[in-house]
Amino acid sequence: MTLINGVSLSSSNPSHCTVLYTAIKELVTDANFVCSEDGIKLQAMDNSHVALVAVDLLSEGFVHYRCDHPMPLGVNLASFTKVLKCAKDDDRVALTATDAVDVLKLTYEAKSTLCVPFLFLPGVESRRPGISRTRG
Repeated sequence: MTLINGVSLSSSNPSHCTVLYTAIKELVTDANFVCSEDGIKLQAMDNSHVALVAVDLLSEGFVHYRCDHPMPLGVNLASFTKVLKCAKDDDRVALTATDAVDVLKLTYEAKSTLCVPFLFLPGVESRRPGISRTRG
C-alpha cells in the first residue's frame, strides 16, 4: 500500500473500535483525531463544555499502522460509527487517508468479500481543549 503523506492502519477486531466510538459520540459530535507516528490521539470537549474526552490509541494496538507525518482527521462521529457498524466481528478493517483529499477510506475484508465505503471528512475546528488551573 503506497501513500503520499498520509495515514493507514488496520485492526483485526472492529467491535472494539465500534464500542469506543459509540461511547465518544454520546459526548462529542465532531472531533479531530490527530494521527502521529506514535498512534492516534483525541482531545475534545462535549457540547456543553462539561466533560473532557481524551483518547490515546497507541500504534502497537493495530495490526498495521503507518503515519508519514502528524495529520488531523476531522470526523463526524455519528457517521463514522454507522459506517463502522457495517463490519462484522471477524472482518479486518483498514482505514486510509491522505492529505490530498478529505475522504477517509475504510476497507472491510472478510474471508470471501471486500467492502470499501468512503466517509467524507468535514474538517473540524482544531482547538485543543485543556483544563484551566485555579488558585484556591
